[in-house]
Order: sequence, then C-alpha cells, then structure tokens
Amino acid sequence: YSQLCVNWKNAHTFTVSFTVTNKGSVTSDEVAQVYVKAPLSRVKKPLCQLAGFKRLKQVKPGESRSVSIDVLEDEVAFYDVISSTLM
Repeated sequence: YSQLCVNWKNAHTFTVSFTVTNKGSVTSDEVAQVYVKAPLSRVKKPLCQLAGFKRLKQVKPGESRSVSIDVLEDEVAFYDVISSTLM
C-alpha cells in the first residue's frame, strides 16, 4: 500500500484513497481494508475498527491499482456518555 490520501467527499463522508501493488510473482486477489481508531476516547472501544473494504480481483504480478473507499462519518462516530456528546 502506498500514496495514502484522506479527503472529505462531503459534509458526512470522507474518502480514503491509496495504491495497492502486487509485489509477488503470481496473480492474486486482495481485500483492501480501512481501519479507524479513537486514541483519545475516554469510552472503551476496540483498538481498531473496520470502516470499509474493497475486493480487488486478479491483480497481476507488478500491477498497481488505485483504490478509493468511502467512509460515512456516522459509521465511526460514538456517543460519549461522560460528556453527553456524539463524537
């Protein structure tokens, strides 16, 4: 994975874009995954949370593909009961 870029698509969605390269010697499939975490959260949460994925089929040896995965803000938000705020 290389060339990571995160941009807001609109007010409630951000897009994670990157390049996947098959550095092996055989054609293969790849499941590109995006994880998020909330390191400053006072609420107990998993260390990382799967926010999106995309399957790439038949990636040839040496081939690079651009991948974009949209993540909805609501999918990574959580309610902080201490501050009574949606984070």
